[in-house]
Amino acid sequence: MEVTSKLQLGRANSLAGRIGNAWWQERHCLRRMPLRQRGSGPPAVWRFCAVKLSLLTVCLAATAPWAETMKPLVDLNLNRSLQNAGTLGGVGELKEYAPGEGPAFCRGVSKWGVSFAASSRGGGSLMTQAGGGVEVPAPGLDGVTQLTLALWFQPLGENSVARLLFFSPGWDLFVSGRQVTFKTKHAGVDTGFSVQGDAKAVVEGAWNFLAVTYDVAAGTATCYHGGPDQPARVVAEWTGVPLPDMGGMVLTVGNLGGIRPFRGLVDEVRVYDQLLTADAVEALRSSTVQARPSLRDYAAHAVPRSLFSHADACFSTRFKRPEAPEAWKSFDTNRLVWVYTNDADYIANAKAAGIESFQSAINSIMRVDDEAAYCRNLEGERVVAPWMVAFDKKNPVYWGCNNQPAYLDKCVESACKALDAGADWIQFDDWSMIVSAYGWGGACFCDRCLAGFREYLQQNLSAEQTKELGIDDLAAFDYKAHLAAKHQLTTDKDYRAQRGKLPLEAHFQQFQRQSVREFFQELRKRLEAHAGRRVPLSVNSTLMHPEQRNNFCADIVDFLLGETWQPDFTKTVICTKVADALGKWQVFSPIPRDLQDTRRATAAAYALGHLPLVPWDIYMGSDATGIQPRYFGKPEEYGDLYRFVKDNAELLNGYETPASVGVVVNTDKYDAGAIAAVCSRLLENHVPFAFALAGHSSYDSSLTAEQLKGFDTVIRVNPPDDFTPADRAALEAAAEEAIVLSPRELTPASLEPLSLLRYWGPNDLVFLPRMQTDGTTNRLLLHVLNLNQNPTDKSPVPVKWTSLLLRLPAMLGPDLT
Repeated sequence: MEVTSKLQLGRANSLAGRIGNAWWQERHCLRRMPLRQRGSGPPAVWRFCAVKLSLLTVCLAATAPWAETMKPLVDLNLNRSLQNAGTLGGVGELKEYAPGEGPAFCRGVSKWGVSFAASSRGGGSLMTQAGGGVEVPAPGLDGVTQLTLALWFQPLGENSVARLLFFSPGWDLFVSGRQVTFKTKHAGVDTGFSVQGDAKAVVEGAWNFLAVTYDVAAGTATCYHGGPDQPARVVAEWTGVPLPDMGGMVLTVGNLGGIRPFRGLVDEVRVYDQLLTADAVEALRSSTVQARPSLRDYAAHAVPRSLFSHADACFSTRFKRPEAPEAWKSFDTNRLVWVYTNDADYIANAKAAGIESFQSAINSIMRVDDEAAYCRNLEGERVVAPWMVAFDKKNPVYWGCNNQPAYLDKCVESACKALDAGADWIQFDDWSMIVSAYGWGGACFCDRCLAGFREYLQQNLSAEQTKELGIDDLAAFDYKAHLAAKHQLTTDKDYRAQRGKLPLEAHFQQFQRQSVREFFQELRKRLEAHAGRRVPLSVNSTLMHPEQRNNFCADIVDFLLGETWQPDFTKTVICTKVADALGKWQVFSPIPRDLQDTRRATAAAYALGHLPLVPWDIYMGSDATGIQPRYFGKPEEYGDLYRFVKDNAELLNGYETPASVGVVVNTDKYDAGAIAAVCSRLLENHVPFAFALAGHSSYDSSLTAEQLKGFDTVIRVNPPDDFTPADRAALEAAAEEAIVLSPRELTPASLEPLSLLRYWGPNDLVFLPRMQTDGTTNRLLLHVLNLNQNPTDKSPVPVKWTSLLLRLPAMLGPDLT
């Protein structure tokens, strides 16, 4: 085949010069060259060019038969590493061209990638420095006669002539909106070739696969585009591509000289010294993308909960008030909870009026005929709760001791009377018993507690520990006598003042927590034996403080129905996320101090997938000086909220919160500040997340690799040494598939790929996604919670002029509605 075109002849002579020079360097200088390794001799095409230049074009086309099996020159998987695994070797460098705008590792298309999201702009025409880049030493790319470029990228926001790849001075690859351009520089003159018309396929906010094959000899190039679920297809074929200039030393990813920054994410960068076939390009695309679950898949991982539905309205009349039925009807109530009654007629009438379930209540602070049933302090005196003094100052009700058989019998008797009257569930008020009596009153030193503590120590202390703690004879150990003999403590006042320094107090407190757990396990066993069914049981508590030392029975009860002030929104989120992780419902019993705060708390509870108690007949506090008036909210104050929920029940029931990010919460070494900070960052960036709990001090809540691998990204708040060996092993196993980050790595660059949406508008607007889990539909539901308030009266401020953009199309799944 003869070369007849002057253009072809000029290109061939230029290439021949390059090839001959390169061959001389290979043979005499033993420098690494692009097509072969040292010592392998000159490639056939180099030898052939000295014989007959007219056949150069044919020889250049005779590439290796299976190019896809060959190693690339540049292979950057960016899996938290800048090592070039290609034949050129070397290590890249993260470069920050403008302060605070440098790149960082983040969630990629397969695992890790690099984020350029911190850049202040995407491309543009300005000459000022912006963004960052990855610079890879690659002198071996200079003079390559066949070229395939490939990478994954995700544009974030507007990008105009933003560089994806740049090898100066020869060639570069950039994106402008939906258009891709491949450009070469010949004799100092730039010539670009762009994808045109309907072939423009770049999707903003989604992962795009891009490959360009460039035959330098023929001056032709082909551009391929694909996606995570779309095969690579040809979107452009170009001819007359000028020969690139020589002299390149560095391959830059994500920028050009610091002035044309790409704003987005990049992953899996490859550069080959051969022309990949269409099949090889597609094989590369499919091998470098990791299938990621959709939001519906994440929602299906939610721990299932029973008893309630998301649109339920819960109402409590603590006592049989005659006006209560009219009140609960005005709030569209379908569940009565926390009612102190065993009146069969009252319960039957409520159910006849449409109440679906009725929950009676018992209180741990009750009168018991047997004096031995009460808690005792160090001096043997009974202990009264401070909030109970005013109810009967002359004849106060004392704390019962959960370790006394007579007390347990009384609790069982009271609950069984309610069940016999038709109650479906039981609420247990003042549930922590001797643990609270210890905190408020220095108890309990009754005979059963002293004997129980001795048995606890015998089971949990070694002989060496026993000696270190100053116990002479564990078989005859009596803690009360020990305090007198070893610490000269005989009065309640002195004991309470010094107990924080006593070596055995941590064990004493853990014994008390364990004994309360045993009480509830026995109570449940006896109630269910009596009723012949499972009896749903709740306690007056919230998970605002999820440490196992505080909520040490959360695994035993079916749900939590607890009094709470209106905390800030982040604390409410933490509470509900812990409940979700445990598979429990949290029902909030408000303590209304402000109308608008209570309305906001009501809306937040529903939006977060849990339930608020109608603010009616609410206990507002008491102490030795008196009892505060109870609170009775009016339908005109709160009724619209409950009607809204009922009217939209089909958009609440059956929907669960999808979570692509898992926050590992150590409930034994709980870091409240760090957890709150992480949750705030995720909420601000519209990242759907859930908690994974690790704790063992009161009950077993173990991490598993399978559980953690169900998340796209895992955030480990505590340092590794805070976890048990088994939990650490689960985290390490999860890191093989999921991204595991520490709080300090929650940068804008790492959060951007995890964000479900982008929002433009006033602050304090929260978007909470929910999806159905039955697999019948792929409907995404967004609960929009407006926390904006007027500073003078806390009334809500209407939100106007907002825009919302759903991102991550791959996460949304097919057929989204």
